[in-house]
Amino acid sequence: MEAEPFSKRQPPADPYVEARGTRPPVRPAGGWLAALWLEGLLRTPLRTSEGEPVTVLQPGLPESPGSLRLIEAALAFGDGDRPAQRGTVTVGTSDQGGEAMVELVWDADGTLSTGSKAPRIPLADGLLAAWEEIGDLVDPLSRGGSGEPEGTEAGALEKIAGTELLPLLEAAGAYRLRRRARRLAWRIAVVGREQAVWEGVAEALGYGGNQAPFRHLARRLPVSYLMPLPEAEREALLFGIAGFLPAGDVGKLSAAAREALQPLWERWWPRRASLDYAVLPPGAWSRYRIRPANRPERRLAALSRLVPQIPRLIRAVERRDPAIVARIGGECHDPFWSRHTAWTGKAAAKPSHLIGEDRIDDLTLNLFWPLVALRQPQGEAEALAALAGTAMPASGVVRKAAAAWGLDPKA
Repeated sequence: MEAEPFSKRQPPADPYVEARGTRPPVRPAGGWLAALWLEGLLRTPLRTSEGEPVTVLQPGLPESPGSLRLIEAALAFGDGDRPAQRGTVTVGTSDQGGEAMVELVWDADGTLSTGSKAPRIPLADGLLAAWEEIGDLVDPLSRGGSGEPEGTEAGALEKIAGTELLPLLEAAGAYRLRRRARRLAWRIAVVGREQAVWEGVAEALGYGGNQAPFRHLARRLPVSYLMPLPEAEREALLFGIAGFLPAGDVGKLSAAAREALQPLWERWWPRRASLDYAVLPPGAWSRYRIRPANRPERRLAALSRLVPQIPRLIRAVERRDPAIVARIGGECHDPFWSRHTAWTGKAAAKPSHLIGEDRIDDLTLNLFWPLVALRQPQGEAEALAALAGTAMPASGVVRKAAAAWGLDPKA
């Protein structure tokens, strides 16, 4: 699949963007810097304010939703002559939980911290492109997990009269497609098409609060590394890095669980020490209000089965055939996880799909059609035409505004 050109220019003014009220600030701080760091729209290596090279092996994860303290990060300082360090990355604030490994600031003159002795990394000097070009692709971490992103003009859409909201909802769909396509284009420029698609698949399988850890998992285990491996070894690495291999009294598990678990442990055990730095912390995963069938363990089993399907997904984009996405999802089965929702518990009487219709829809809307939109010269027009009759899930702000006016955001 040939590489397609994509525009790096700032998109034209969009009434939906204006009403959305989330244009990035001229000088990002706080949640914007954290999101920029986690998105990885940065050059390699970065440099500290003193000029020392820093390679990001793992960016870390927020200690809690919206936290500007990123734990379990792994960085390599210097020119590769020193071992990687694990620790905490803080964003423009002193680390109250102990000394940080590094502190993120916008530029070398940043003086946001109070007393931190950690080296600073000015992100403005390490962006892949000017902030004006990529800033609108970043979703800032919300304040304290409140769901209110920094920079949001609260109630911006609610101020619009109902007669003006309907065309705005239509514009929202086009905005989401273009924004998603641009994010994919930048990621493809950094890591290549197969890896960008792999990350997109992983993120789509994440339910609710688990999209970020799935994305980080896909970055910690690149598809080029997993593709040549046997299926059992691939699954062992994914479950090991995710922290989903129980290490307690496995004698209490069912015979079926022990049979499924043993080969994973046998393959993970020899590798665990060398990959310890990449294991996601338990707090990275959310099971709050998640139906058993949507638990991350089941979704991870599905993700493992999708590794060899990445080239097939790319061919589906070339053929403009979303039915292939549905077929791939329907073919995804696992002897254990098709009947179980956790390592513990009884098997279900009948097997269930590892990838349900909602995840297939998410893959189609948020990955397949944005990839089609990148195809030149008519890709975007084809994607928009195909989506015209599709009920696209609206953002939380759009749903709230539509409800206030008694409108259906899917209409």
